[in-house]
Amino acid sequence: MQNIIYWNPNLTIDALEKQAIQLAMTYFGGNKSAASRSLGISPRSLSDKLQQYDKEALALDEARKKDAEQREILLRRSRGEKIPEESPAIESAELEVKTPLEDLPPVLPEPARKIQIDIAKASPPKTVAHPGVRQAR
Repeated sequence: MQNIIYWNPNLTIDALEKQAIQLAMTYFGGNKSAASRSLGISPRSLSDKLQQYDKEALALDEARKKDAEQREILLRRSRGEKIPEESPAIESAELEVKTPLEDLPPVLPEPARKIQIDIAKASPPKTVAHPGVRQAR
């Protein structure tokens, strides 16, 4: 993985956060305390987010596996093969078949931008005074 975060107008802040966390974990070789310090979050928050990402990945794998099994059963039915009784019953209307192009996000009016962040050189954000607020001396 490169030290690059990819952004486009359809990208959510959660997806950006996930990319930043993954980059920090890679950069610091899995050291959670160093990664959390560089991201400005607590080690506990980082651990919670990593656990959440693991759960999401497992759920996605399970959904893909179930989808592949359903597609296999529908394919075998379309060929006229008999399906064993232990296979789950699937109605053809249950499965939404998409062409590969339908799985892609909509065409964007502008190309995605590549943002490169050097984590080692990153500095904390500067404090900016708001209009009408007096600064302490």
